Amino acid sequence: MICLKRLKKFKFSAFLGLVILSQISNAFALEKIPIDLLIKGDYLLTMVEGDKIIRSGAVAVDDGKILAIGKNEVLSQLYIAEDTLEGGNRVVMPGLINGHSHAAMTLFRGVADDYPLFEWLSILFPAEVNHVDSNFVRVGTELACWEMIRGGTTTFVDMYYFPDTIAEVVKNCGLRALISATIIDQRSPDAVDAADSLKNARAFVEKWQGISDRIIPILGPHSNYTLNSAQLN
Repeated sequence: MICLKRLKKFKFSAFLGLVILSQISNAFALEKIPIDLLIKGDYLLTMVEGDKIIRSGAVAVDDGKILAIGKNEVLSQLYIAEDTLEGGNRVVMPGLINGHSHAAMTLFRGVADDYPLFEWLSILFPAEVNHVDSNFVRVGTELACWEMIRGGTTTFVDMYYFPDTIAEVVKNCGLRALISATIIDQRSPDAVDAADSLKNARAFVEKWQGISDRIIPILGPHSNYTLNSAQLN
């Protein structure tokens, strides 16, 4: 499953333009345009309202940007790719987005399963204080990122402790993420109270602002039961 950042800009008129260009290319024996990557698929799902699924489709990519999408036979006449993903028996579509995650908590799987929320928190909060450090967050986030990539997720929104470590993992693995530093009014793995966690969160946002176009640093107030109304305001 492939993240197609600019699919919404694709119109049927653009497809006709590709057909015409391919005919011109054949007529005048024009040289094919070199590109980095051609992604093929038996089915190309654009997610544009009203557009049909393109059978035997392809996506032309160069310098990290999508140049064109359409029928494979058309794009193959226009472009010559350094790398080609054949995509037999596969669907090419925009990447999935995980809108709520605590990625590093993959390492807490099996701890306090099937408990109501507040009973679960009464177990997890102490476990986090006792066991979570920067290395825990790194390993847990790496595992979560591997699982998301394997399942077709290309962007996620995360809130956990040691956000600098999370950002480094995301920077290295190639995903996109909105990473929020947790603000909570109690002892946590990386702060002692709300004021301390807010100070750390501000430092994180200032540090990572603009460093990577794939990482957006944000603030993450934990909840209305771990922060009071004044703190939330």
